[in-house]
Amino acid sequence: MDIDIYICKHIYLPYYCSVPNEIYYIRRSAATIRDMYVLHLFNKYYLQIFDKEVVALKRTIIIGLFMLLCLLVPVSFASAQIPSYAKWGKTAIEETTKKYPEQDVTDYRYDGKVFISDVREQYDFEFTLKKEDGQTREIRVYVLVNPKADKVIDVKYDEIEEFQ
Repeated sequence: MDIDIYICKHIYLPYYCSVPNEIYYIRRSAATIRDMYVLHLFNKYYLQIFDKEVVALKRTIIIGLFMLLCLLVPVSFASAQIPSYAKWGKTAIEETTKKYPEQDVTDYRYDGKVFISDVREQYDFEFTLKKEDGQTREIRVYVLVNPKADKVIDVKYDEIEEFQ
């Protein structure tokens, strides 16, 4: 028994053809049609697997390009700048622990800077000192510095309140 079918060039079913003139007429037997259908099912299954592999390959390429882009683009990390009074605050703590060795500095507060002249600036700090028995008191520390030479001129103390 012969059957008339239309075949796309190199592919066995017409719906794969992209252009109508690629379809041509052919007369085949039923056994050949069966073989062509089996081949069609194999091709369909293979194309599904191939499509999954192509999608996975595309995904891998995109991820790889993104990672390469991340490595090549310079990243600038914003870091917090150390405030100008930090150096003088450290000096104030060191001098306070020298003057009051039996007490610990438990609280630290920067109260501002006073501009005196081009060669004199005063940084004001307020500390809370604590004795071993738990009593606390507050003192104010003034650090007088020469900003041009970046050196300490003097450190002065003002006791705000006595131990409580």
